[in-house]
Amino acid sequence: KDKLFFLDLGQSIIIEKTLVFPKGYDLLLKEGSNIKFRVNSGIVLNGGLKILGKKDNKVNLSSYQNEVWSGILILAKDKEVYIDNLNMNGGNGVINGVTHRGAFTINKSNITIQNSLFENNFSEDTLNLVQVKGNLKNITIQNSPSDGLDIDYGEVIISNSKFFNIGKLTGADAIDMSKSKVEINDVIIKNTTDKGISVGEDSNTKISDLFISSAFAGIVAKDSSEVNAKDLFFKNI
Repeated sequence: KDKLFFLDLGQSIIIEKTLVFPKGYDLLLKEGSNIKFRVNSGIVLNGGLKILGKKDNKVNLSSYQNEVWSGILILAKDKEVYIDNLNMNGGNGVINGVTHRGAFTINKSNITIQNSLFENNFSEDTLNLVQVKGNLKNITIQNSPSDGLDIDYGEVIISNSKFFNIGKLTGADAIDMSKSKVEINDVIIKNTTDKGISVGEDSNTKISDLFISSAFAGIVAKDSSEVNAKDLFFKNI
């Protein structure tokens, strides 16, 4: 009756086929819970998500015995997505035969993502946010074959976050945005094969306390976009 699925504190499960949740149902993952995914399996949510990990007892999403798994697709339909202390490892964005850009994709939601790690994906974007409003705080994105964070039609504040080793297989951006309004504060970007931050397609961005090292370009503004930036340090650009 509460339209809620949950995985209780410290519980572990293995998923063998992609789970598509009913429309309007939410998912809750409590601290210390673990989900391991078999090959070509993932989760499609048609509702909200809460992940309630703790610093010393995180929630983990990862592959089963290094199999390539699909990833997470959240079609929130204006429901909340709240993520705290998540470790996500892997995901290729191919869900039920359809290729999505993100290993972890959130569509149309108010979001909070904090104290979380996204790494070692096989998709075009590690984290893909579409039509979202909210905050990313103390997140790390690393070891991505292509872009790290992609924001489309969003209003997002990114703070105290790190992006490492972006674009192992192609020219890629640590943070890419289009048609978005973004604030970036206290961010470190190291080793990205294309742009540290790409501001495109009529986006508006305020940036402060930014460190970028080992990138093809530091910040690029294009397609009628606007950037207001201060306190920047670039190295090996």
